[in-house]
Amino acid sequence: MGKIRCVWQVYRAVRGLVATGALPAGTRVNESALSRQLDVSRTPLREALNRLAGEGVLCAAAGGGFACPAQTPALLLRQRTARRALIARHVSPLVAGPRLRPLIRGAQRDWPLWSAARPETRLRATHRFWLRLVALSADGVEVARLDQLNRALWQSDFAQSLPAEESDAALRGLVLALTWGDAMRRNEALTALLGPAHGAMVMDEKVEIFRLRPAEAFRKDRLTPSVARSSIG
Repeated sequence: MGKIRCVWQVYRAVRGLVATGALPAGTRVNESALSRQLDVSRTPLREALNRLAGEGVLCAAAGGGFACPAQTPALLLRQRTARRALIARHVSPLVAGPRLRPLIRGAQRDWPLWSAARPETRLRATHRFWLRLVALSADGVEVARLDQLNRALWQSDFAQSLPAEESDAALRGLVLALTWGDAMRRNEALTALLGPAHGAMVMDEKVEIFRLRPAEAFRKDRLTPSVARSSIG
C-alpha cells in the first residue's frame, strides 16, 4: 500500500485493523502508536476515529480517546452474516467450467486429508477454500474483505465448527451443487457451513458456544473493505 494521504484512506485502514483483530476488541486505541504505524498525522487520524466512533465501530474510552468495543454476539452476528452474504453473492454466478474445475478437483483430492486433520488445520483449509472460491469471480478488495472476516471470526468458527463428517458432507454438497447448477442445494450447503442468511446469535452459557436462531429484525452489516491484502496460500 502506498503512503496514506487522505482521511478516507485512514478510515479504511483503521476499519480494516479493527475487522481483522489487529486492534483487539475491548482495548484502548493508542493514537500515537497508530499514527506512527500508518505514517499519518494526528489530525486526519482523529477525524477518521471520530467517524468510526459515530458508526459504532469504535467507542469512547474512559478518560477520553477511543477504544475497540468488546466482542459481542451482535458484532459476531453482523460479521458472520456479512461473510455469508459476500460468499453467496460471488458463488451464485459460478458454473462448472475451466476456472471452477481445478478448484473442485483440488477439494475432492484434499477431503480425506481434511477429515484426518486437527480441527484448527481443517478450519484453516476451509477458510482458504472460501477465499479461492470467491476469488474466481470477485476483485481483490472483496477477497481481502473475506480474509478479514475469516480472521475476525476465527475463534467463533473454531468454537462451533461442524464435526469432520458433517463438514465434509456439506462441502461435497456445495461442490456437487456448483457442478450441477443447483441453486437450492447450493444454498443448503452454504447454510450448513456458514449459518443462515439471517439470524440472531445467542450465547449458550452451559457449553460456551454460539448458536443461531431466527430473528425478527436484522441490522445490515456496515463493514468497509480494508486496504489490507489477502493472504491466500
